[in-house]
Amino acid sequence: PAAILGTRAGAAVPQVQALPGAPASAVAVTAMFGWDGAGQVDLDAKGLATVAAFMALGDTAGGATDLRDRMAEAMAGPDCARVQTAFDPATGTLELRGHVSAPSDRAALLAALRAQVGDALALRDATHVLPRPQCGILDGLSRLGLPQSEEQLRDPLLVGENAQVRSYDFSDGERLILDLTAPDYPAYVYVDYYDGAGQVIHLVSNDLTPLTRHGPATTFSVGRTGAAFRVAPPFGQDIAVALAVDTPLYDGTRPLLEEADTYLDFLRVRLAALQDRGDRVRGEWVYLFVSTHP
Repeated sequence: PAAILGTRAGAAVPQVQALPGAPASAVAVTAMFGWDGAGQVDLDAKGLATVAAFMALGDTAGGATDLRDRMAEAMAGPDCARVQTAFDPATGTLELRGHVSAPSDRAALLAALRAQVGDALALRDATHVLPRPQCGILDGLSRLGLPQSEEQLRDPLLVGENAQVRSYDFSDGERLILDLTAPDYPAYVYVDYYDGAGQVIHLVSNDLTPLTRHGPATTFSVGRTGAAFRVAPPFGQDIAVALAVDTPLYDGTRPLLEEADTYLDFLRVRLAALQDRGDRVRGEWVYLFVSTHP
């Protein structure tokens, strides 16, 4: 399921061997990774350094950190974008995830990333195009003063900014149902849907779906009970945001549909007021891509 805090098991550290008799500047090395179905994989020097950067191989730790920093810098270039690279040790594939605000940014990102990691590893583009105003909504959420969940960044197989925790795809008339996992502390979870017109629909809470306190790491669904939301035109790429906090941010409910900027301004004021009166709010947020089509 999509998660406020998601975990993934770490992979075993591979054993790496240089080709016998190869000079230090050799283009190819043989890496014994134990990847399912991959066997021996020939890597150029950049490819080997990239694998080391994700798998934390012994003496390469310093260089691995440098490479991860260079990769993160390359991915931070496009405006209004959030991108990360994930390494799959089962296949030896790098996957570019997250979103850019325009299709033209994809090619530039892939070229910048390829310059860092070399040509030996497969590089898969799994980015979405998230135009304004949605990509700007994420910047507004960042300014609330609550962190985006950092669980993804603690995963050594990921480099870059926190991106979406899951992508959904719905057709016209389908009921909008989102699966979530609470953080590792008791939390109230607000769930909001931001559309391409710059509006927000409050999935939780509203007059039919009350705000609920969830136990640590419990799973739950939004949309299966309470208010029913069904997909309708206009179709396109939207985002849903789950905001988890250890105390309710306000009493009652907001209008079911309102301007996103109005709501974000309200949240900033409420959080600042809680902090000013001495209430330390523990919280975090994640976002999900929601694609809709006929």
